[in-house]
Amino acid sequence: MYLKIRRAINLERFFIVMEQSLSSLFNFFVVILLSHGSPELVASYGVAFSFSLVISGIFRNSVFTPFITSNTTSSLALIKGCIASSFSLYVSAPILLILMYLSYSGALVFSLPIIFYFFILELVKVTALAKDNMRKIAFFTTFSYLLILLLFYSGYSSFSFLVGSAFVALVFLFFLVLDKGTSEEVVCVGGRDAFILSMSFSIYSHAPLWFLNLVVPGAASLYVQIRSLFQPIQIISRAVDLIEKKNASVSEDYGILRLNNVLTYHLVFGGLGVAFLCAFSLFFFKDLYAVDLNFYSAISVGIYAILGLAMFVSKPIETVFFKMSFLSQLTLSRIIGSIAMLAIFFIGFYISVEYVLIYILFFQAITWMTMLGLNYSQAKKLL
Repeated sequence: MYLKIRRAINLERFFIVMEQSLSSLFNFFVVILLSHGSPELVASYGVAFSFSLVISGIFRNSVFTPFITSNTTSSLALIKGCIASSFSLYVSAPILLILMYLSYSGALVFSLPIIFYFFILELVKVTALAKDNMRKIAFFTTFSYLLILLLFYSGYSSFSFLVGSAFVALVFLFFLVLDKGTSEEVVCVGGRDAFILSMSFSIYSHAPLWFLNLVVPGAASLYVQIRSLFQPIQIISRAVDLIEKKNASVSEDYGILRLNNVLTYHLVFGGLGVAFLCAFSLFFFKDLYAVDLNFYSAISVGIYAILGLAMFVSKPIETVFFKMSFLSQLTLSRIIGSIAMLAIFFIGFYISVEYVLIYILFFQAITWMTMLGLNYSQAKKLL
């Protein structure tokens, strides 16, 4: 019996990693198709995707993570938690600001289906993870990826994400119907805490792209393409992070030794991953993105590799703060990082156009590494 349960758990983890890997490939191919077909939309897609991550991040901190770590399994409880959080000014205000930014930039119609698709997709994944049902849901999410890519390839990119959104919404509706009548509830994190955590994180994670999109649109497109190249590492990181948070929710022996072991695995496998992608870019970057990899862009790739590794390693440290229900220190460090990044943006207006991408990436990597060291020292004191 124990072996059967163990095999089921390992199989579930395999499907989590598989689905997240396919999600990475999906975004990878979308950027490639845009680079060859509509290069002027590469930055717009990157901005829309980053905004979808911001919105999902706000709900992840306030609803999704408490939902997973509390062992709740009801998708109805999840949607109730999202609705309750939406009434908070700290959730609605950034969404309104995002809509204003997209309206001002003229990308509202293009971006809204993308944002909606990724948000609904996140709801489906979180529900499936809580139910240990990724084996079944992986089929539906994979089908939505293929459907959108097929529409992109066939020249129907204008409504591809609308079709994909409708499909995943139907899948989530299926979960809601099955959960009808449940009495489970999610104890959400306060709106203010979720807002500060998400927005401060966004300033030193996503705002560099927003800054580049306003100042040097060409550099913003290259930023999106480089990020796309390293996305497999980030998506695998997300898959491993979901598993770690799920394990942390039921673990009674969560100490510094376990954290150090997890961090070691992340450093080894993350380091090998970014090294491989750096070598891969030297030979295939132009073929993939229709852009020459010159001296400056090659340096940008190298810096982003360091940044990507720092992002990869940060996830298990974040889990400690959620596990111990001690978010104040994590919030403080993120505020410090966001303030530092805003100062870097201000100076960036005076940097030569050809160096601005390297400048932004370099200090973004420095900020991430500093936050990583600070959060690790804080996590050690909690364990």
